[in-house]
Amino acid sequence: MISIIADYFLIGLVFIYLIIGSVTDIKKREVPNWISFSLIFIALFTRFLASLITKDFSYLYIALIAFGLILVISLALYFIRMISFGDVKILSGIALALGTITKDVGFFEGLFPYSNYLILQFFFNILIIGIVYGILFVIILAIKNRKKFVGGIKNFLGKAINKIIFISGIVLSILILIFYFVFNISYGWLFSILFLVFSLLFLLTKAVDSFCFLKYKKIKEVTEGEWIQEKIIIKGKPLKINKEGITEKQLKILKENKNQEDKILIKEGIPFVPVFLISLIATFLFGNLLIKLISLIVF
Repeated sequence: MISIIADYFLIGLVFIYLIIGSVTDIKKREVPNWISFSLIFIALFTRFLASLITKDFSYLYIALIAFGLILVISLALYFIRMISFGDVKILSGIALALGTITKDVGFFEGLFPYSNYLILQFFFNILIIGIVYGILFVIILAIKNRKKFVGGIKNFLGKAINKIIFISGIVLSILILIFYFVFNISYGWLFSILFLVFSLLFLLTKAVDSFCFLKYKKIKEVTEGEWIQEKIIIKGKPLKINKEGITEKQLKILKENKNQEDKILIKEGIPFVPVFLISLIATFLFGNLLIKLISLIVF
């Protein structure tokens, strides 16, 4: 009974934190540390207390395992610049809060290990919803910045390797479609469409990424993990900034040695916390969207 009450409390807590985080991410393109760290602390304390009362510490250590797994995966996504460091922290907090909660997935529950765990369904839904959300966000951004977008396409295709990759994707999709009609390859049409879509998305995202995400920001407003896009000289030497984003130590050096009102060029990411909120709602309403998509295509 205690564990069930704790589960409902943690679910409600995550929803509240994701709503707050979504608002701040959309407005400021950042998730304040107090949101992520307080979520982690409250989830950890709640699980420890519930485990102590029920004397069932699996309620704590299973969530800690989920926390570790999601942290590693999130950090990998952060290092390839798919999400921000703020996203990593809040995702880890969600994993700790929801780590032991399960939800029936019907027929597929026995086919995929641990597929009934809510946190795994949630994470797979992030992949599906994140792709759709990212595409829509980039398209809207491209329409709003038409001139910059056209310039980005010209700049991107001006490099031989980019042109080869883009043209190869188009040619491959056409060849797969031809083989589909000639040899009646199963799902050939689907692979053809996927290659075509990914080729166009590759061009679209790179063109938008080249110009539309760049913005000048006051040094006092720069936060840990942001991607600095210009060379910064301090005391005659360049400040080494990680490609994955500026660290707390580097940020401290920057703010101590530069005028707080000066502006530097940064690259903004897509506000991604709303994807977590939408994905969690979708998980409770529909379960694992990836499994449903696979079953729709296969069956």
